[in-house]
Amino acid sequence: LKIHLSASTKAILDRFGTFITQLRGSVEMKGKGTQTTYWLLGEENKGTSLHDLCGRPDL
Repeated sequence: LKIHLSASTKAILDRFGTFITQLRGSVEMKGKGTQTTYWLLGEENKGTSLHDLCGRPDL
């Protein structure tokens, strides 16, 4: 199963540092024009808890 991501969603997931993504390429989206998109392939467990991430002011 692959989940299709927008660039803005990928940027948010990149802050966690645990998600594995792959460039899908450019896609024409109605009302938005050409957008760069990504596949979400999975997640690595790096021992960071959700509690640790929620305490970060930059998220």
